[in-house]
Amino acid sequence: MNLITVYYNCFKSRTESQEEVLIEIDDINKEMRIRFKSVFEEQGNLDGKMKLEVIKDDKAVKIPARKLHISNKHKLKQELHRLKQLELIKSVDSPTD
Repeated sequence: MNLITVYYNCFKSRTESQEEVLIEIDDINKEMRIRFKSVFEEQGNLDGKMKLEVIKDDKAVKIPARKLHISNKHKLKQELHRLKQLELIKSVDSPTD
């Protein structure tokens, strides 16, 4: 009785769509790095002072530290050491609230 004809070639599988999105994101990333090369060239401090405004009625939220799998601990220590050497972060021994 072939009442309905389904053209499967008109449908995209979920993985094809995801791959297209990832390719598009990668293209956007490359384009932004080219257009704004001076922003992405080096690491450092921003010039001048910055003012952050906080909504007065918002409640502060303290998020617990994430648990780290033991296999990633060495990589994390290496990355933290690298960031300290670049003076992007520093060790803090007191509460930061």
